[in-house]
This record gives sequence, structure tokens and C-alpha cells, in this order.
Amino acid sequence: MFKILENTGTKFVFFILGAIFLINAIIATLTSDTGLGVICTYVTGILFLLSASNEKFLNTKTLHIAKICLFTILILLLAGGTVLYVLGAADNTDFEEDAVIVLGTTVKGDQPTKSLQNRLDAAIEYHQKNPQASIIVTGGQGTDENDTEASVMASYLEKAGIPKDLIIKEDKATSTVENFELSKSYLNEGDRVCFISNDFHIYRAGVLAKEAGIDDATHYSAETPLFMTIPNAFRESIVVLKMWFID
Repeated sequence: MFKILENTGTKFVFFILGAIFLINAIIATLTSDTGLGVICTYVTGILFLLSASNEKFLNTKTLHIAKICLFTILILLLAGGTVLYVLGAADNTDFEEDAVIVLGTTVKGDQPTKSLQNRLDAAIEYHQKNPQASIIVTGGQGTDENDTEASVMASYLEKAGIPKDLIIKEDKATSTVENFELSKSYLNEGDRVCFISNDFHIYRAGVLAKEAGIDDATHYSAETPLFMTIPNAFRESIVVLKMWFID
């Protein structure tokens, strides 16, 4: 293994991969936020660059072992994230639900981030196929946000032509489970529900919907922006593991 890492061609590949991961992390920081997934992306980029270095003090046997252990963990997290993407992309809505819950996420100022915009665009697509369903936009206001996520989401949908009387704002939730728990109060007995989120988030959201008492909810996924694919794979794998073994 150590001889492989010392190979010049391999070091060049590692340098390119390190640069890609770091650039990805920087773009994600500037356009979204610096969460756990972005930090993992930075760490992966730095590890690749360290492995590409010719400095002897950076390539001792002990450091090699540490790098291999970290790489193994990060690769497993990425693999788990890939599985979550595949599961989330398999939509099961029949476009006959009574209500749609659009899960909130970070906003920048009074504008949705690209991830949230994709969720809202998916809600618009859903509305075109089922114009009778009410649309619950859910999300409170973070400490670094100028407005509630729900208000930003409602404004975006109204500008896209969604009738205002179909949009319901739930503006208190601070987590996915609260998104469902607080949105439930706006549902009628027997309502069929579809929730919308980005593909990587669908699996966990489905579990939390059941925990909140919203049984048999269908889902309609939105794509994840390219620059957030890796960070979200890292983060969601970690959060799902936490959900399985800690929560």
C-alpha cells in the first residue's frame, strides 16, 4: 500500500482529486453553508493533497496508517451516501395526494439556496400534475437567515404562479422531525400526504415522517445541486448512522 502511494502517477492523481474536493468544498461554503458534510469534503481534499506531497515528514509510516484509516472511513461514508441517493431517486407518488409537505432548508438572505430552489421547483412540477393539493412549506428562521424558510419558500411559489390560497406556511420548525410534527396540524383526518425533499434526504425524511405520525406518506424527490452532492453524501451518511444507533 505504501509503495502504491509513493508512485508518481498515483501522487498526481491524488493531487488532482485533492484539488477537486477542496474546490468543491469552497464553492459549497460560498453558496450554501459550512456544515458537517462540507467539513468532511475539506478533510478529504487535504488528505489527498498530503498523500500527493513529496515531503518526507508528511509521509512517515505512522501518518500513512492514519491517512489510510481516515480514507477508509470517508470512502465508506461516500458509499453510504451513494446508496441514499439511489433510494431517494425512486419516487412513489401517484399525484393524487391531498397535501404536499415541502421540507425547508437553508436560505441565503431572503433567497432560497440552490438545494431549496430545487425542492420548490419539484413542488411546482407536482402542482402541475395535481393542482388541487394544498402545499405546506415548512421551516423556521435560523440565526443567520433574514426571514423564515417558510416565508421565502411561499414567496418563491407565489411568484411561480401557485395560488396563494393553496400555500400553507409552517414557520416554526427547526429540524426535519419538527417539519413533520408541526405540519401535521394543518392536515385533515384521512389526508394522503406527499413530501418533497432532495434525493439524498428522502430516506431519512420518510423514517421521520412515520415517527411524527404521518403514515404511508409518499415522496417526490428534487435533484441535489452538483456542488453539494459530495458534502451531502458525507453529512447524510453520518446523520443516518446517528439516527440508527443514537437517537
